[in-house]
Amino acid sequence: MVKLIRLKGDSDKSETEIRNVFNEGIMLPPNSTVGLRSCRVNFLNIEDFEIYRLPANTVIKLEWFAGSRYQQEVVVPTADYENTNALLAAVQKATNSVWIANPFDAARSMYRGFHAMWDVINGKAAFRMYSLANRTASFAAVNNSWQSIGLAGSDTGITRSNGKIVSLGTNTSPFELRGLFNAPLINQVFQFALTVAPLAGVLEINAKSQKAAQDDDTIPWGFRIEEHAGVMRYKLKVNNISHVNTAVVPTNGDLVSLRKFGNKVRLQISRGGFLLFAMRSGDSPINTTPVPIPNLGSSELEPQLMIHTIKSTIGCTYQIDNAIYQSIGNMGADAGNTIQLTLNLPRSNPLGSFLGFTDVVYTGVGAPAQITSDQVPIGRSTYPGIMVKLAVPGTDLDSHAGQQDSPNQSLSYLDVIIPQTLENVNNLIYEPNNIAKLALRNREPIELRNMNVQFARDDNGKPLRCTGQPMVLLELD
Repeated sequence: MVKLIRLKGDSDKSETEIRNVFNEGIMLPPNSTVGLRSCRVNFLNIEDFEIYRLPANTVIKLEWFAGSRYQQEVVVPTADYENTNALLAAVQKATNSVWIANPFDAARSMYRGFHAMWDVINGKAAFRMYSLANRTASFAAVNNSWQSIGLAGSDTGITRSNGKIVSLGTNTSPFELRGLFNAPLINQVFQFALTVAPLAGVLEINAKSQKAAQDDDTIPWGFRIEEHAGVMRYKLKVNNISHVNTAVVPTNGDLVSLRKFGNKVRLQISRGGFLLFAMRSGDSPINTTPVPIPNLGSSELEPQLMIHTIKSTIGCTYQIDNAIYQSIGNMGADAGNTIQLTLNLPRSNPLGSFLGFTDVVYTGVGAPAQITSDQVPIGRSTYPGIMVKLAVPGTDLDSHAGQQDSPNQSLSYLDVIIPQTLENVNNLIYEPNNIAKLALRNREPIELRNMNVQFARDDNGKPLRCTGQPMVLLELD
């Protein structure tokens, strides 16, 4: 005997599942079957169906130019990205990993800073480039760009003025300063003169995510001056691992420079106007342990915004002067920092069409310079089917060995729906020509009291969100 069961959902109670409890149980004799007769559902968001599939048989890349002479090539990993934000996050991370420093910049004590951000603005993909001027680190009480976050007594014997900090070593708790301005993640520099080198204790400069907790010790990169094998040494810290230079003792008058470009970090020490040594991630320099020094990892390149912190232990005596660094202020436009941004997307590159760019070359000028896509990003290059999943407590639809005393609540595949056109996705009305049925094959009669139905993507199993009151009509035989 054939029975038709109409299941009706309520999205206010559950966006992803139809949950029905019957007033009266339905007895299912052995060897019964269940199939999908029809369904009607309004899906909440078209983004649930998006997929951005970057092919693995070609290199997906884009080029951007900061100004007239800074050309960068970004390679985006080939993968399936489930929505626009996931794809832009991968592009952002790839952009943060790339920086080819100009050789003229490398020869100078400072070089121009940049910060790039990929985001969705008003539904469209946007690429913004900030150009950053060198800024003198301010430690003054007025217009202070640094905040003391140490405990009580941490600032005893410590004086601050613009670009200068002096510690007499009489503080009774560790001293720490947290920068108030954002540091760029494309490339950055923090530099100062070590007028008085510490003879004991620890002095360190760190770059960390702006959102990181104050006591977060998982610092992406920085450097330390501390004792190693009984002697004060310089250490480069990458991925929270310290790498020591065993040949040089910190000396009064050393010029210390910490730089980041792409996924590389460089600690450079100059003395008497000459470069003394440099330690850079990705290399295996001599007089360092352990080697090689790694590049920044993926998680260290995820943050959009960074800050600097300066820390010293109890009793650490030192003096730094003429501290300079690059910052973004409050992500506003710094006067005189207007930059021209050029974005190049080859026609053979699917990334452009995915992100809504219809041309090849785009240019923006400003502070920041911003380029916005022509249209809303269009994914769905490979359109997934809609999988109808069913749970019948008291049965085992997978193994067809239902036992009433050991109910199986897991959802099983009932059917996969392929909509006729993309326009019918949000409002789906489906009546299959040939009903797909699952055999219950229960050994004993089962009293059916409730059933759960879920719609999901068939490529990754991700539940689809519904609105209103979705309906499914099942046939029991």
